[in-house]
Amino acid sequence: MIPSLKEVDVRDLWSSVMFTSLDIEHLRRVLEFNPKANVDLVYIRPVDGIVGAKKLGAIAVLPFYRLATRKAIAFAKRLKLMVIPWTVDDLEAARKLKMDGANGIATNKPDIMLEL
Repeated sequence: MIPSLKEVDVRDLWSSVMFTSLDIEHLRRVLEFNPKANVDLVYIRPVDGIVGAKKLGAIAVLPFYRLATRKAIAFAKRLKLMVIPWTVDDLEAARKLKMDGANGIATNKPDIMLEL
């Protein structure tokens, strides 16, 4: 058993934890341990990112922010996936992503994102 999964299980934190990875196999192992776990797929190339996440049973996709186009965000949302682009450190880029429908962003600069 993966140690972090044991800790989440012992503390019954499944509804409070999101397992996020670039490696779909790691996320599959989490879901094998607990099919109700919240998993999110990070991707840096568009090939199968959104569709792969949906097939996996993910609740969100985390695309590299330049891949999070309005069309890609709309497609993910039609599949009932949240979209959280990364790493967005520019306020104007974050505003555009928000206007395009992103559910949130991952950033290294939360202080400048407070305006959103």
